[in-house]
Amino acid sequence: MKSNTQQYQSIREYQLGQAASEDAARLEEQLLTDDELYQELLVVEDELVDQYLAGQLADSEKESFETYFLATPERREKLRFARNLKKYVSGNKAGENSSAGNTDFASESTAFAARALPQKRFWPWSNPVVSYSLIAAVVLVVTITTVVILRNLNSPPKGAGKVLVVELTPGLSRSNQETKQIIVPADTSNVELQLRVSNVAAYQTYRAILQTADGREISSQDGLHPDPASNDRMICSVPANLLTPSDYSLKLSGINQHGEYEDVARFYFRVTN
Repeated sequence: MKSNTQQYQSIREYQLGQAASEDAARLEEQLLTDDELYQELLVVEDELVDQYLAGQLADSEKESFETYFLATPERREKLRFARNLKKYVSGNKAGENSSAGNTDFASESTAFAARALPQKRFWPWSNPVVSYSLIAAVVLVVTITTVVILRNLNSPPKGAGKVLVVELTPGLSRSNQETKQIIVPADTSNVELQLRVSNVAAYQTYRAILQTADGREISSQDGLHPDPASNDRMICSVPANLLTPSDYSLKLSGINQHGEYEDVARFYFRVTN
């Protein structure tokens, strides 16, 4: 067991980066479980800051303080706070009273003090070294889980089928000669209906309503736009599971300048086994 003097010197050398690597590793291991040792480390840290501002550090310690001790943003902020506090106290002693400056400093001091004071933590460990390690592990697990979920969302589901492309031309009536007959394979997930329209640019947006032979509506899609790759084609995608063997009609309408739908064309097709 080290004496208090030896322990104090070991912590001081550790804070300044002057401790041997094996001594530094041993001290860091003790900090994981020894709260009293950690509190003493904070005391030595404050003492080094005060001695630096008072010009009481030896040349070798001053150099280590500036290059190693101040390497972390937290210690630089602590030094800045201590320097401002020293100036504030000196200013009061000299009778200088700058209300605006004091207000700014008071706000900054209050903010720093709120960060510096021990706070009640959600975790039961008072030593932040242990707590931060656990937080890092939790963040890593959450990150990995998020990546896996996003990959699953962006990947096609297992067993996802193919897309069947079918070109349809407008028909005046339903008949065996005009009705296009299609077979939807079992592994098909979507049927892409490519609708031929003579003047596709006449309307800005379109609506497609799919119906069975008896007029029952299967699906309705609004906000359809012309295919940019063609001057006479609209594309309407329908889930394959909606298309059982039967006769179907698709009514295509366009929104006119008055915001009303006008019939553009009707397409007929038959799904067979």
